[in-house]
Order: sequence, then structure tokens, then C-alpha cells
Amino acid sequence: MATKITLQCLLSSPMMKTETLFTTSVGMTNRLSSINIMDIPDIEKWLKGEELLVIGKFMKSHFNKTFIEELKHRHVGAILSKKKYRPFLTEDMIDLLRYYNIPLILIDNHFSWSDVTITFQEVQIAKNSQALIESEYFIKQIIQYFSDNHSLNNLCQIVYETTKLSIAIVNQDMNLIDHSNDWS
Repeated sequence: MATKITLQCLLSSPMMKTETLFTTSVGMTNRLSSINIMDIPDIEKWLKGEELLVIGKFMKSHFNKTFIEELKHRHVGAILSKKKYRPFLTEDMIDLLRYYNIPLILIDNHFSWSDVTITFQEVQIAKNSQALIESEYFIKQIIQYFSDNHSLNNLCQIVYETTKLSIAIVNQDMNLIDHSNDWS
């Protein structure tokens, strides 16, 4: 289960408390499915979309209008760099990023890229954990509803017909009590 996070979720992490952010309201809702660190000048060829692109020294030499346009075509979710690279960003570049709804996050210089990766993973794990908790609650509620409103001997089949989830109920001795028809 790969639940994507939004830029807004990432910005709620402690590392982002002092960030400088250049974005639009649309950019805040950009989905981020993975993180990629720019380690070669032609990184755009390797991007899959919805990525948080981390850029270091390449901000000095390769961050320009053409590169930004290529990032738009590759559907980059956001760009993250360090505040020390702010002098290399022109207002035209920032305006172009906003026009394309590509958020730019500048974090404090003392953070390492591994700090960024760990933070991204923590936010992703928290999002996935919340989705699992909500799914478990939903399934329990369905089972409770059917249990209260239908006989136990056809509960599994009703759940299957409603949700397409195959289930079986066993007792503490692992004896089969009920199962949906597609259960072998």
C-alpha cells in the first residue's frame, strides 16, 4: 500500500519549521510518492513524476528556465534545496516555478540529505499507518454491522458480496465457522 503524501503533510514535519517556501495554493496539494536526489546534471531523464527532487550544488550551475520547464514536463511534485543556494535563484525562476505550481522548499543549511530522506520516510510511514488504522476500523464496522443485521452463518458471503473481500471465520480451535463462497 503506497499512500502518497502531499507537500502540506511534509511541511508539518519538525525539520520544516524554519523552511522558506515558494509555492501556490495548488502547489501545496501536490502529491509526493518518492524522493530523488539530483546527482547528475541530466536528472530529469530519470524522474518518474510526483517526486520530491532534492538539489544541492546543481542549483548553482544547472537550475535555469530550461531545466524548470523540463521538470514541469516530468511532473515533479516539489523541489527541495538549502537556504545557502537562495542567491542563485532569480525572481524569474521563482515566478516560473509558481506558474507551473512546482513548490520550492529551502531548508536550513545544517540538515543533511539523509535527514531529508528520513523525514520524508517518517511522514510517509505515518500516512500509511493512518490509512491502515482507518481501513481496519472500516472493516470492523462492516463486520459488526453484518453481524448485528444478518445471521452468523452467512456473514462472510454478505461481506464478500458487498466488499469483494474474501473472509472466513474460525473459532479458537481453528474450526471453520463461516466463509465466503470463493474461499477454498
